[in-house]
Amino acid sequence: MGYALDAQQELSKNHTLTATGNSQESLDFGADRNVGVGEPLAVFFKVGAIAGGGVYTAAIETADDDDFTGADVATVGTITINSANANTAYVQYLPKDNTVKRFLRLRLTIGGSAPSINYDAYLVPASTVHAWTSYPANYTIVTA
Repeated sequence: MGYALDAQQELSKNHTLTATGNSQESLDFGADRNVGVGEPLAVFFKVGAIAGGGVYTAAIETADDDDFTGADVATVGTITINSANANTAYVQYLPKDNTVKRFLRLRLTIGGSAPSINYDAYLVPASTVHAWTSYPANYTIVTA
């Protein structure tokens, strides 16, 4: 059984990039946050389609302001994506300390000849990563 994803923890859904760019959403942990306490968290990154070869990386960026400007932007993890692996999931765990600031987003850097990537990305409890299930396209999953 797969994990039910939370729309409030969504960074991108069915997002296509053809140049370096950011996730569709950023997450706000609030002014009084402490991501390092409690259930460990991970960024779940699912590649749909990918083209153009080259190097693809997704940096997990965190900042004190929602426009991610200035010297307060920090990278707390990086996902390196193999351009030959469409329909592949990647997981990057967040640090268990207070290095994660108030806001979090993904910054994708893509390169190569006519690059393109389609992906979904969510923040999920780390204990649920193993429960993710992939089904072939055009199938309807019905639960009783």
